[in-house]
Amino acid sequence: MHHDHPPAGIWALSDHELGEGARWVDERLVFVDILTGRLLEAPGPAPAAVRELLRIDVPLGAVAPVRGRPGHWIAAAGTGITLITPGGQTEWLTRPVPHPHPHPDE
Repeated sequence: MHHDHPPAGIWALSDHELGEGARWVDERLVFVDILTGRLLEAPGPAPAAVRELLRIDVPLGAVAPVRGRPGHWIAAAGTGITLITPGGQTEWLTRPVPHPHPHPDE
């Protein structure tokens, strides 16, 4: 099967440990560096250097902008869900579990 898609390439010129979850938000490529807890952006429409939008002190998973609240993000962070403000402050909606209880058979 043949598709007429452009070839994949490097879009964000950055040094990160585990960059995932890339999405277009307001004409820029936004993605997370999971292990370092960073939310990063690369302005479009061409490959560019990456800028750090914010950093939190736990691994940062999936993120999505909050509609009607510029600069605010909802995020899967650590083992919880948090609202992140433009200054990088977190408002936990569900608190992370610091040390999950072991299974009864362990």
